[in-house]
Amino acid sequence: MDGRVESRRKKLIGRRRKDFADEYEKASRTKRSLRQVQAVLDRLYEKFSGERVVRTSLRECLDDWFDGKKTETALTTLLN
Repeated sequence: MDGRVESRRKKLIGRRRKDFADEYEKASRTKRSLRQVQAVLDRLYEKFSGERVVRTSLRECLDDWFDGKKTETALTTLLN
């Protein structure tokens, strides 16, 4: 790899780490609820990974699991 490209890459990574640390530190200075902390971490994750955090409730998870079970379980088993 070209030395200049490597140097720019390291600077970018260092800047991202500093931005992350600054945002995290700013968030930690104030008293926040669990939801507020989750929102800050979600925003940081999305900013640095480019992906959104997907949260599902226990209800949604169980509904999905049960729907999968319905297709693989005989009807008589569900009726008993």
